[in-house]
Amino acid sequence: TIDWGDGASAEFDPRDAEPYPDGTVVHSYIRKTCSQQYRDTHASGELCHPTLEAYPIAASYVWVGEYRIGAGWTPLGTLTVTTQLLYDVDEARGLPVP
Repeated sequence: TIDWGDGASAEFDPRDAEPYPDGTVVHSYIRKTCSQQYRDTHASGELCHPTLEAYPIAASYVWVGEYRIGAGWTPLGTLTVTTQLLYDVDEARGLPVP
């Protein structure tokens, strides 16, 4: 599961999270992120997110373990690992939507 930091989240198969250009885990941001000074002084400051200088992205992985001796499987439990990073979006382009 990925929380994109802009209110959107999505679940992906870990096999899809490969490096560019092979990976298919993608997200489009509507607003770029800028410093407070840029928002206050630059002519394009209104195109920036109103408060964020970077989006806080969090990725969570769920590991489920089990083992088998003989006929049945025995669960070992579930482990959820989450990591977070700040992602600066320098440009957001408009695209026509049919």
